[in-house]
Amino acid sequence: VKVKNGAKLQEIIVAVARVGNFSPEKAFLFLENETKPLNPEHILDAKHPRHKVHHVHTQKEITVKIFFNGQEHKMHFSPATTVKKVMGWATHEFKISEQDATEVYLSIHGSSSPLQGTAHIGRYVAHDKHTLELDVITPAKVNG
Repeated sequence: VKVKNGAKLQEIIVAVARVGNFSPEKAFLFLENETKPLNPEHILDAKHPRHKVHHVHTQKEITVKIFFNGQEHKMHFSPATTVKKVMGWATHEFKISEQDATEVYLSIHGSSSPLQGTAHIGRYVAHDKHTLELDVITPAKVNG
């Protein structure tokens, strides 16, 4: 969405809510990978980090449960957290080696489709929900 300099950040929330068809009254605006929402009363000015990706969601935090090899771990993240950052946490929690970490990826629980690393986890959570279940997927190794 486009918002003019001098506008309140609330205008970003309203514009995104209109496009996403949800209520802006209880929505929050985050900068990518930040845990605290921005103050909607702040003015969009030259000092605002426009180069950073923003995310609007109705939840302040999302509970992420990740499953791997019969184990599960749970952590709270901002909806503006990237899949890549969650993957970093998951590889640490499941003690996946650095070498193996380059081979694995995250998918929605029960699916094998990889999630894009730059995507925000809030993209995968409906605005009336606050949890996301993911799997760590290890691609099959083929011996030739």
